[in-house]
Amino acid sequence: MSTITKNDKRTHVISTTRHNSQLGDTQMKTENRRENKEVVAVDFGTTNSFVSRSHLERTAAESVSFDGNGDGITTAVYYPEDRSKPIIGSHAVQAWEGGFDSKALVRMGFKPEIAKKKEAYRAGVDFLRAILDKAQNRLLGIEPGNQSIYMGVPSEAEDEYRSALKKMALEAGWGEIRLIDEPVGALLYHYSNHEISPLEANKGILVVDFGGG
Repeated sequence: MSTITKNDKRTHVISTTRHNSQLGDTQMKTENRRENKEVVAVDFGTTNSFVSRSHLERTAAESVSFDGNGDGITTAVYYPEDRSKPIIGSHAVQAWEGGFDSKALVRMGFKPEIAKKKEAYRAGVDFLRAILDKAQNRLLGIEPGNQSIYMGVPSEAEDEYRSALKKMALEAGWGEIRLIDEPVGALLYHYSNHEISPLEANKGILVVDFGGG
């Protein structure tokens, strides 16, 4: 996590590695049929985060654009000196670089530490809550109460991290979420878009998650 103030501009970069893990496609589809047909997936990333949604009857997923360019949103939270509402995304970085508040701070790269440090956990809650508020204010079709919510996790994530992410999402207003390992999510996406044929799938597919934030 990187915590930067006007008196301390140190940047701490944390890289994560991945190892293989599996989550069944059948289990995910069965759970969705029992509840909601609309699915929202959140890629809560170390550097950037992305949101997409899909309907089981339409299969293909569509990205949710927060800034009109479909490039997701920068995973950063800016806390103004006056303790007003936190600012997220590229606007958080811009506010920090503007340097108007001498006691303001910005948090970036906090994702890997949400289960270890309170300030990282709090930044995660504030970030996810702000994303949800932004989506609902702009009528982007994100309504956790009427949709099944999935969040991606690194394959090597331990139970402590997974529990912290679930708790964090619940506190931020996303409700009870389900987790899916990121490489599995990538495989399901390409398979559902018919970029991988059943024949190829039967032969076996190798997914390489070349991570780094």
